[in-house]
Amino acid sequence: MKIAELLQKKMTLSFEVFPPKNEVPLDGILETLSRLYRFKPDFISCTYGAGGSNKGRHVEVCNAVHKSGNVIMPHFTCIGNSRDDIKESLKGYVDMGVENMLALRGDFPAGWEGTRGDFSYADEKAGT
Repeated sequence: MKIAELLQKKMTLSFEVFPPKNEVPLDGILETLSRLYRFKPDFISCTYGAGGSNKGRHVEVCNAVHKSGNVIMPHFTCIGNSRDDIKESLKGYVDMGVENMLALRGDFPAGWEGTRGDFSYADEKAGT
């Protein structure tokens, strides 16, 4: 279900989760998610680390939520991503079955100036 349509119909309940660092097992967040599912959220959003620092874990958590039958809304930033990186990542989410995305510019990681990517803001078009 498209979250934009859902928001027009009713008040919603959602949760936001942050994927663990690469060296931390996923067991903790998966257990937390299973407890959150009991509240029957309308969707769950998953944050995206500064500069894509947790990109792999982000995809794993989003996939787990989607496979559970819950609606996932991944966050996605343009920080540190080229046009081609963004297209490839978005295709991966679409292939996973994701229908919703929260596009953000994102925060600059410590010491960064500028996005170090092809876009400065989330509302710029990637083109085809």
